[in-house]
Amino acid sequence: MSGLFVLLLACAASIAAASGEDYCPGIQCPAVVYRLYPSTVSECWYCVCYWGKLTPTKCDPGTGYDPTKLECTPNDNC
Repeated sequence: MSGLFVLLLACAASIAAASGEDYCPGIQCPAVVYRLYPSTVSECWYCVCYWGKLTPTKCDPGTGYDPTKLECTPNDNC
Protein backbone atom coordinates (compact mmCIF):
# COMPACT_ATOMS: atom_id res chain seq x y z
CA MET A 1 0.00 0.00 0.00
CA SER A 2 2.82 2.39 0.84
CA GLY A 3 4.38 1.73 -2.56
CA LEU A 4 1.20 2.88 -4.27
CA PHE A 5 1.15 6.01 -2.12
CA VAL A 6 4.73 6.84 -3.13
CA LEU A 7 3.80 6.28 -6.76
CA LEU A 8 0.88 8.69 -6.42
CA LEU A 9 3.15 11.28 -4.83
CA ALA A 10 5.68 10.94 -7.64
CA CYS A 11 2.92 11.28 -10.20
CA ALA A 12 1.51 14.35 -8.47
CA ALA A 13 4.96 15.91 -8.32
CA SER A 14 5.54 15.38 -12.03
CA ILE A 15 2.14 16.86 -12.86
CA ALA A 16 2.80 19.89 -10.65
CA ALA A 17 6.14 20.41 -12.36
CA ALA A 18 4.47 20.49 -15.76
CA SER A 19 3.02 23.68 -17.18
CA GLY A 20 -0.48 22.18 -17.32
CA GLU A 21 -1.25 23.04 -13.70
CA ASP A 22 -4.07 25.48 -14.52
CA TYR A 23 -5.27 23.39 -17.40
CA CYS A 24 -8.21 21.73 -15.66
CA PRO A 25 -11.08 23.76 -14.23
CA GLY A 26 -10.83 23.92 -10.46
CA ILE A 27 -14.19 22.34 -9.73
CA GLN A 28 -15.18 19.55 -7.41
CA CYS A 29 -15.95 16.23 -9.02
CA PRO A 30 -17.30 12.82 -8.00
CA ALA A 31 -14.98 10.32 -6.39
CA VAL A 32 -15.12 8.16 -9.49
CA VAL A 33 -12.37 8.63 -12.02
CA TYR A 34 -13.53 10.16 -15.28
CA ARG A 35 -12.06 12.11 -18.14
CA LEU A 36 -13.13 15.51 -19.39
CA TYR A 37 -12.53 17.24 -22.66
CA PRO A 38 -9.11 18.86 -22.68
CA SER A 39 -8.76 22.60 -22.97
CA THR A 40 -7.25 24.23 -26.04
CA VAL A 41 -3.90 24.48 -24.25
CA SER A 42 -2.74 21.09 -25.47
CA GLU A 43 -4.39 18.06 -27.00
CA CYS A 44 -1.80 15.96 -25.18
CA TRP A 45 -3.52 16.44 -21.81
CA TYR A 46 -6.82 15.39 -20.29
CA CYS A 47 -8.45 15.89 -16.91
CA VAL A 48 -8.97 13.10 -14.41
CA CYS A 49 -10.77 13.26 -11.09
CA TYR A 50 -8.48 12.40 -8.17
CA TRP A 51 -9.65 12.80 -4.58
CA GLY A 52 -12.51 15.04 -5.63
CA LYS A 53 -10.39 17.45 -7.67
CA LEU A 54 -9.74 17.59 -11.38
CA THR A 55 -6.10 16.89 -12.16
CA PRO A 56 -4.27 17.45 -15.46
CA THR A 57 -2.88 14.20 -16.83
CA LYS A 58 -0.61 13.85 -19.83
CA CYS A 59 -1.16 11.31 -22.55
CA ASP A 60 1.67 8.87 -23.20
CA PRO A 61 4.36 10.03 -25.66
CA GLY A 62 3.18 9.69 -29.24
CA THR A 63 -0.48 9.83 -28.27
CA GLY A 64 -2.97 12.65 -27.96
CA TYR A 65 -6.39 13.03 -26.38
CA ASP A 66 -9.32 12.20 -28.63
CA PRO A 67 -12.48 13.83 -27.19
CA THR A 68 -14.69 11.68 -29.40
CA LYS A 69 -13.32 8.48 -27.89
CA LEU A 70 -12.55 9.98 -24.47
CA GLU A 71 -9.10 8.43 -24.49
CA CYS A 72 -5.55 8.98 -25.67
CA THR A 73 -4.97 7.72 -29.19
CA PRO A 74 -1.89 7.66 -31.45
CA ASN A 75 -0.98 11.24 -32.36
CA ASP A 76 2.27 12.56 -33.86
CA ASN A 77 1.79 16.00 -32.28
CA CYS A 78 2.63 14.69 -28.83
